Amino acid sequence: GDGPVISLHFTVNQADTASHPIRIISYSTFQADYEPELTTMAGNYLPFTFDGAIGSTSCCVGSYVGNMDGIPGLADMGDMTILIDMLFISLNSIDCLEEADTDQSGFPSPVESDINMGDLTILIDNLFISLSPLPACP
Repeated sequence: GDGPVISLHFTVNQADTASHPIRIISYSTFQADYEPELTTMAGNYLPFTFDGAIGSTSCCVGSYVGNMDGIPGLADMGDMTILIDMLFISLNSIDCLEEADTDQSGFPSPVESDINMGDLTILIDNLFISLSPLPACP
């Protein structure tokens, strides 16, 4: 097959908007040389590796939860459209999970599975029913 064989998960400070390189490389010590090597039932092999980077945009800073479209201001129909698209249509990920987690079920660090019907319910309530304000971003 093909595709990723390893996933790396990092935590980056939200205020850090720099890009940080990630490289998987060989290295040597006084005792031995080490190559990025994978072990399979068929034997060991050296995989093709490529450089990556990790960074953070300062999402959900000085804003309110529910504001998912990146347009300054309070949540509106555009934000609700993005959430409905994510949950039911394209299933595409949302860039800033902290903003999408309107019910704050994943506070302080939501994951994609924390974005669900509860968040849509809170957003609909805010926009059409109680008009109650959404909380500030964590």
